[in-house]
Amino acid sequence: MIDPFGDKPVVMTGSHNLGFKASSKNDDNLMIVEGNAKLAAASPANIIAIYQAYRWNSYVEQHRQDPRAFHALLDNDTWQQGHLTGDELAELTFWMGMPPAAAATKTVAAEPARHVPELTPSAAGATKRRAPTHIKRAAARQKAGPVKTRLPGRTKK
Repeated sequence: MIDPFGDKPVVMTGSHNLGFKASSKNDDNLMIVEGNAKLAAASPANIIAIYQAYRWNSYVEQHRQDPRAFHALLDNDTWQQGHLTGDELAELTFWMGMPPAAAATKTVAAEPARHVPELTPSAAGATKRRAPTHIKRAAARQKAGPVKTRLPGRTKK
């Protein structure tokens, strides 16, 4: 393929591999199509689709026996177990809160996650979530507005 999205696209297709034997001994073919923009645009998309299909099939074959690899969609929620632990669970809990059923049966983890938000009592007696420091800093920067800097060598007029 030459310049598939340009003004003068060229698509070369066939079994010919541009080698000496392909031209002299083998019964290879080569078709050159010039100026067909639709064919030139469709060809790269088709090549990528074929590559992705082979890539996916290779992945499935390599990980056929791996219980942690994706095999198919499941009809239950067991797929979540590996994703809802540690820092990922702490972040979800911070933003979404703990589900009522989980809050009643919450157990303390052996090793707490690094970003678990602290719960502090408020004046009204209810618990209030305290945002992690990096979230507070981002909010303060957003509130302050854009930083005004001068480039070296420039003078103020």
